[in-house]
Amino acid sequence: MKSLIVKNLNLCEKLWNQFTPNTSIWDLWKTVLSFYNQKFFEPYFILGEDQKRRGLLPLWLSKETGRYFFFGGDYPENKRFWFPPEMFLDFFQLMPRRTVLYDINQHSAEVVTHLYPRFKSYFTPDENRYYLDLADVNYSLEKYLTRFSPKHRKNLLYDTNKLLKSGVRLRWGNKNSDFGHLSRLSKARFAGQSDFWDKKFVWQFSSFIQYLKDNRLAATLRAEIGGETIGIGISAIFKNTLYVLNGGFDPKYANVGKLLTLEQIKRALAKHCREVDFLVGDTGWKAFWNLDQEPVAALDKEDIPSKSLRLLTDFK
Repeated sequence: MKSLIVKNLNLCEKLWNQFTPNTSIWDLWKTVLSFYNQKFFEPYFILGEDQKRRGLLPLWLSKETGRYFFFGGDYPENKRFWFPPEMFLDFFQLMPRRTVLYDINQHSAEVVTHLYPRFKSYFTPDENRYYLDLADVNYSLEKYLTRFSPKHRKNLLYDTNKLLKSGVRLRWGNKNSDFGHLSRLSKARFAGQSDFWDKKFVWQFSSFIQYLKDNRLAATLRAEIGGETIGIGISAIFKNTLYVLNGGFDPKYANVGKLLTLEQIKRALAKHCREVDFLVGDTGWKAFWNLDQEPVAALDKEDIPSKSLRLLTDFK
């Protein structure tokens, strides 16, 4: 296989747009570019081709850690390989030793390990992606709520209706103050564990949200009482999916998080979405919602011992 390493950002953009399946919000060049800063990252795109096939593995080098990740870093997820599975071994050999690939789509990993079973133990289960397949519940909130026990369902509706009767108002929109409210509420809820204490995360995520707003992809939900913002849910809609991206609420107001989540599901139904994507990982609250789940995998080339690495790549 002939290969080429591309580091010029303009050429990387052209290659990205040639190979992207363009099926999810994470496939958009401007999405991943919103996380990029040349101070911290250097593009490292691996282009490969033979007489019949072409493929691309878009990476970046983190200058802070010296490791290579999918271009876009930690936030974009559910990644798929942009090359035929038969080319995996060639691309694997071309990956720098310190390459770690997170949040690989389950099907993409399974296709590769079916063809190269000796790699199966190195595609390690990472976390689960949580989502709601609205077609599976006949695009009906009532049908979805039958996944809950009668008591669970009764309590959920009681708790959320009680908030609305107490004067909490829900508003959809995109204001410049949304990000500031989200940061404040996240810190109040998670204290020192909040991502919003991390300056680089704040820069990257605010850049991402601004891009979504500028391109009319953002869908921000505010919960307010007496003019005070007590909850924020930031989501985005692309094609047939509503992505629940981040949120925060004042812990003094019980069940505001439930109200925000329920309203985002209603929004997805109103917009005729096929899926609500609650992203990878759970701090505990996603289990409450009886969501669909699928595992994602990680592949860390540096974790493979040198002897095993030679055995993996000595033959096809």
